[in-house]
Amino acid sequence: MRFISDGDIWIWEERESARQISDTGDALRFTFSLDGEVIVFERLMGDYPYGQYKIELWAINRDGGSLRRLVSVEQFDEFLTGRHEAWMANFPTDLRWFSGTHQLSFGVYP
Repeated sequence: MRFISDGDIWIWEERESARQISDTGDALRFTFSLDGEVIVFERLMGDYPYGQYKIELWAINRDGGSLRRLVSVEQFDEFLTGRHEAWMANFPTDLRWFSGTHQLSFGVYP
């Protein structure tokens, strides 16, 4: 079982205790690579619900090592230049891993 508790990613496998993978406290959604070794997850940036809803895309290895930012808020904003309205939130959609790799594709909403 893979789940988020208090903004952290956890793995629980049969006959083992649950194991915390991340400790950022702000993970929203995640996806594991097809081989299960890399986790890509969304982190909420800013002071939502009091400000703008902004997302960054991060990765971490299954063992909890190599935490790294993949796409910053500023990079997501660049995808939608000229379309910054108060209600807009730039975030990734449709995350898909390329078979046999640790690379993925995604769309951007809105």
